[in-house]
Amino acid sequence: MIGLSAFVLSIGLQTVEVDETFDTGERTGYSFSAPQNAEQQISVSAESFDVRFVAPGNVTIPLASYEGNFTHNWSHLEDGDSRIEIQNTGQTEMHVTAVYHISTDPIFYTYHVLVMISGIVVIGVSAGFSARKPRGF
Repeated sequence: MIGLSAFVLSIGLQTVEVDETFDTGERTGYSFSAPQNAEQQISVSAESFDVRFVAPGNVTIPLASYEGNFTHNWSHLEDGDSRIEIQNTGQTEMHVTAVYHISTDPIFYTYHVLVMISGIVVIGVSAGFSARKPRGF
C-alpha cells in the first residue's frame, strides 16, 4: 500500500520549497530537472553574495555579485536541468527561499515498483507459511 501510494504521488510535477540560511563564506548550489514551461522562483537576501545561474535553452546569468536582495522568476524554455550556485560574500547570514517545480527522476518509479514487489513477496511467503507450516517449524 505504501509503495503504491508513493508511486502515484510521484507522477507529474513535484513542488520543492527551500528555506535555508547560510553563514559568512558558505556556498550552496541547487540542481534540478524540470519540463518546459515549469515556473521557478528564487529569492536571496544578504549583505553581499555571488550568484551563477544556468537554465536550459541557453539561459545563463554569469557569475555576478549582488547586495541586499535578489529575486528571480523564470520558466523553463525547454526540458532540462537548471543549476544555481550561490556564495555568501558578506559579513551577515544569507537567507535563501525558493519554490521549484521539478519532474521526478525516472529511477524513483523503479524504486517504487521494487517496494511493491517486495511487499507482495513477503505477503505471499507469510500466507504460505500460515496455510501450511513446513516441517521443522
